[in-house]
Amino acid sequence: MQLVPPDATGAYVIAELGINHGGSSDVARLLMRHAAEAGAHAVKFQYRGSHLYKRSSQPLEIGHELVVQDLERSRLSASVVVDLARYAKTLGLAVGTSLFSIKDLDDFSEWREIFDFFKVPSAELMNRELIQGLIGKLPLLLSLGGHSEDDVSASLSA
Repeated sequence: MQLVPPDATGAYVIAELGINHGGSSDVARLLMRHAAEAGAHAVKFQYRGSHLYKRSSQPLEIGHELVVQDLERSRLSASVVVDLARYAKTLGLAVGTSLFSIKDLDDFSEWREIFDFFKVPSAELMNRELIQGLIGKLPLLLSLGGHSEDDVSASLSA
């Protein structure tokens, strides 16, 4: 799969399925149908393995606790993401996922062929282990956020 605009518009539209599905496969399917109907070319999940955000026995800042609760509530397992990715393919959509840890890739070891691309979120741009682990597997998109050119160069150096 090439991530190039398939028509004269010059735009390649990727619909985000972050946590907006609220952990519901039905809502995710509805969002994908709407994305396909609106002319999106691809959908992208955000996948965070269960190892990333854990509750702590230590008192946490309220902001951290709210983020953990929201991520737990909206988390989809790898097998559910794969089922949804297969559904997206029936809609003619390419499928990708953002990963936040190289360990997340292991959750998809049986199903990597379902994805057309991987994406590294800007919050993980300096995660060289993640980037190096994804290079060469599939097309790789990097979100740069507010990072400098030096940061980008450092994240891509071996």
